[in-house]
Amino acid sequence: MQTPEFAKRLPEFLTEVPFGDVRLTGHRISLYLVAKMHLDGKSVDEIVEEYPTLAPEHVRKVNGFIDANRSAVVEYVAEWEREADRIAAEYSGKDLREKLRKRWAELYPGRPLPGTTAE
Repeated sequence: MQTPEFAKRLPEFLTEVPFGDVRLTGHRISLYLVAKMHLDGKSVDEIVEEYPTLAPEHVRKVNGFIDANRSAVVEYVAEWEREADRIAAEYSGKDLREKLRKRWAELYPGRPLPGTTAE
């Protein structure tokens, strides 16, 4: 995923990390998670209840950033959801088991799958 345009001018309470992700500074909590809740109408208290390591003031700052950059953040959230849908489609259902078996055989030719016995 590409780094969003707004990440080029992040305030001190947000930090860009590899692969285009933006996290709340000092936390492993993604801007996507907080933005999704804020855009869904969750209150600061509800967000803090979900992520108790966050201070309400931090969430208020992030929500202000989201509101000030609404269209870019909405697109950022949509892009993360499209990527999640793509990954889910690629690795869902019964095909996943077969893909994993093939990948194991490529990586470890002749070795049985863990939890199975050699034939």
